Order: sequence, then C-alpha cells, then structure tokens
Amino acid sequence: MYEIELKAWLDDRQKAVDILSSMASYDGIHVKDDTYWTIDVDSGKADCSAETGSLIAGGRHVTIRIRKESIQKNKGDKPESIFLVTYKKHTRKTGPGGESYEVNDEKEFPLPSQDAAQTLSCFLEDAGFHISLKKHKETEGWYKDDYHIEICDVEKLGVFIEIETITAEKDSETLESRKQGLLDIIDKCGVPRERIEERYYRELLAELEEKQGT
Repeated sequence: MYEIELKAWLDDRQKAVDILSSMASYDGIHVKDDTYWTIDVDSGKADCSAETGSLIAGGRHVTIRIRKESIQKNKGDKPESIFLVTYKKHTRKTGPGGESYEVNDEKEFPLPSQDAAQTLSCFLEDAGFHISLKKHKETEGWYKDDYHIEICDVEKLGVFIEIETITAEKDSETLESRKQGLLDIIDKCGVPRERIEERYYRELLAELEEKQGT
C-alpha cells in the first residue's frame, strides 16, 4: 500500500479544530511514542531510503520504527495502548505549484503487547541496530472520506496539521487526484500553502539539536 501525505505548520490550532469538527468525523486523541532503530548497510540501491534514513557512503541507513500508541476515542474514555512496527520507503514529490508531499511505500504490523515490543527491541540491538531517534507527539484526529487528518503537537517542534490517504495504486493519475485532495483540505482549514513543510520530523529534530549544540 502507498501512503500519500503532507504536513504543514499550524499557526491557528483552534480555527483548524473548529473547521475539522464541522466537516469531518472525529477520531479521538492519540499519543504516539516512536523509537527509530537504524543500521547502516552496504547497498548499490541508491534510490531506496527509509523513513528516517538517507544515503551514506558505500551504502544507506535502514530504519524501522516501533510505536507505542495510546488511543482515547472520546474524552473521558480510558485510553487503550497498541504497539506497531512500521517500515517505510519515502519519496518526496513536488507539485506544479511548488507544494511538497510524500508518497510512502509502507509496511506495518501490530505487536500483541509491550513485552513483544521489548523482545523485538532486544533483537534489533543484538542484530546491530541502534536507536537513532525518539519522537513524542500528541494528536487529535478526524476522517473525511478517504483522508485522515491530524493536528499534532510534536515535542520540541510545535504544532502541525498532517493529512494522509492510502491507495493501492501509484500511477500518476491516482497520485495527482489524491494530492489535490490533500491540498483541498489544507485550503479549507485556512492553512497557507507556504506553511507546508517538506522536511521529515527527523530532519527538523536534527537541525534543532544542532542549533542547540552550537
């Protein structure tokens, strides 16, 4: 399956919440704690990159994500926790208007418990992976047709709106149609297109750490 998504910096959270609440179905509050495990591998495939990776000399970074997600469908409900393992191959694309979006080849499966997540983490460490990033974000979600929309508070970075849709097809007509759907929602939420962020959270966090270290 292919995930088509974009994100943008959100300057007026309450305005976006009000608009989404009037036009989309509420999906609750999600708290996501992500741990990214990375290994450097030799490869001649210079066009293949993982979600938090980039090409390296003589090879590439391969990264897999383990997520603990706490879900509260309605305020007042007791949160439920799930654990997910995700591997993505990212492709950045730019539309005719200069807007940036992502097309991701995503593989994902659930883990039955926290013990299973810890076991997988131990295996990854023994196999030579190392923790390259930890990310915490708290989100509110909505569904509109085939699109999932989230307002995300990303620790250390700020507030974003994320929109994604899933498709089994990757032809140019499908990508263009789904991309336009992303932009339509951004426009309806009153978010200027120049606030669309093309960098991954990993890149934003790395830049922040570099600034703080100087």
